Amino acid sequence: MHKEIKSMTSRDLQASERREQILNAARQLFVQEGYHAASMRAINKKVGMSDALTYHYFPEGKLEIFNTIIREGHEQRIQDINNFVKSLKSDLSLRDGLLLVGQKVSEIFLSNDEITQLVIREKNLLEPEQYKFLTNITQQLIDSMIGFLSNEPIKSQIREMDFRLAIMQFIYNFTTISIFGKEFVVDGYDGYIEKIVDFTVKLWSK
Repeated sequence: MHKEIKSMTSRDLQASERREQILNAARQLFVQEGYHAASMRAINKKVGMSDALTYHYFPEGKLEIFNTIIREGHEQRIQDINNFVKSLKSDLSLRDGLLLVGQKVSEIFLSNDEITQLVIREKNLLEPEQYKFLTNITQQLIDSMIGFLSNEPIKSQIREMDFRLAIMQFIYNFTTISIFGKEFVVDGYDGYIEKIVDFTVKLWSK
């Protein structure tokens, strides 16, 4: 009995690794060449698998692979954001809170920058549910920051404004870097985050 369970676990692990190899190879090709230019044959060649084996894991072919890449990428982002929200404590100063947000948002989106590129480049391929993922991610970030800004004494330090609009503008300073890459920032990325945070503190403070 023990040997049988061990054998099944080994097969499951092997299957998971093969599936991940296919997704990684396809993601690289989609980013480098575009979805339409990257053929199933090219994916199979990059992974070193036969057509039959690839279709065993993804029976619907290339589009199923693409949708899986986007879905799993978004799911990871949502998990990362949920973990981040728990770390945004009400006793932080306005600057420290904004600095934490800037660092975490950058980390979350830059760690999945290939997903962002695919979403922008191949937006016509996205399913309605995949648009909802993007909306949910942004909404979670905004809601968590609104909660932080609504706490005393933070609220008493900032002027009256449309929190939602202000937060969206702040977050977009960092999410756009996932499109252009850190190289877009001439003076260094860590310094860029601090400059944006210090500018925002001055802009929002009474």
